[in-house]
Amino acid sequence: MRKVVVLCFLSVLMFAEDGAQLYAKCKGCHGLDGKHIAYEKGSPIAGRDKEELKLIMVAIRDGNYKKDRVNFVMRKVVSKLTEPEIEALSAYINLLGSK
Repeated sequence: MRKVVVLCFLSVLMFAEDGAQLYAKCKGCHGLDGKHIAYEKGSPIAGRDKEELKLIMVAIRDGNYKKDRVNFVMRKVVSKLTEPEIEALSAYINLLGSK
């Protein structure tokens, strides 16, 4: 049982590290802590629900979200992300709300 707990904990740490590395591309608009309102539209992303963030990123990536200037920029970033990267990034952004 301990091995399972340790493995789960280590995978969460690796996931968070991947998310932090991926978030480096987001800092310019969303701020270091995810609490900056990008382009003065919407709301901060820090702490938002992980599943909601994933759905939004996939919709933007696939061109099925608001087609405005902000999401044009977002699409350039998320279009290169794989499903596991979107998962890691959304988990990291969700954790930013607890910092």
